[in-house]
Amino acid sequence: MVHEDMAKEIIPKTGCYSVVGPREDIPFTTAAVFWPALYHLIFTIKDTAISHGTLKENLLRVSDLFDTEIGYFSKSKKLKRGYTSDIMKRRR
Repeated sequence: MVHEDMAKEIIPKTGCYSVVGPREDIPFTTAAVFWPALYHLIFTIKDTAISHGTLKENLLRVSDLFDTEIGYFSKSKKLKRGYTSDIMKRRR
């Protein structure tokens, strides 16, 4: 599961662009299809890079599909802590 403490430890220290994942533990059987579903949606649109907007839109889609909140923490040059925080919630 992804949470703010994880983002605080990973993003500023590694320089990665984002940390993404379900906010609560999910069963392995769900995780086994969650990640391929997300990447399928993203790379069906563009197969060379993942833009911020494309990622957010598709995180909302898999949030709806799997009925789970998703934490999305991304690198920020503007914020002192070094990252932004978005919680992707079901739209229904």
